[in-house]
Amino acid sequence: MPRLAEEPFEASTRRMTTLHSTSDGRWLLVCKGAPEVVLAPDVADCESPVRERLGHEAHRLADAGLRVLAITAVELESPVLAVPPTGLRPLGLVGIGDPIREGAAEVAAELEDAGIRLVMITGDHPATAVAIADRMGIWRDGDTVARATRTSRLRPPARGCSPVHIRSRSSTSSPRSRRRATWWR
Repeated sequence: MPRLAEEPFEASTRRMTTLHSTSDGRWLLVCKGAPEVVLAPDVADCESPVRERLGHEAHRLADAGLRVLAITAVELESPVLAVPPTGLRPLGLVGIGDPIREGAAEVAAELEDAGIRLVMITGDHPATAVAIADRMGIWRDGDTVARATRTSRLRPPARGCSPVHIRSRSSTSSPRSRRRATWWR
């Protein structure tokens, strides 16, 4: 099905919406993204038990360490890219596995042996993040997951904290790809 238009994925909306033409001359509006957004009552048109069952399954997949996308769609009489989309029918969930890199857990253990506490920063669902951190050996009983929203920012504690600077690279081939973050301990 040819794609006619799209609302690209954005972290603020946590979804992507596309408009397609079908072979029978109709149009299909498809939305995929975070289950808690895409399956919300203002987007997905389904009964509460269906929404609850899909939500439960999405949490089960996230608890297994998978990135989870919900997919919804609706056939349209005219080609309109509705933003935000409404009245879509849930089609299902997709769980995407992203294996931990070979040797990563060993590096995490070596850092801990050296007295360095590794902190994971991710855009994943909190349950997915906890499952991956547990596999890496960096999740401890009593640890918490901090979440930032569109209206809030993560802030360091106010007093008695010394900054620790962490530098990481998203790509080893380009020095311009360096990212710098400041953490407090």
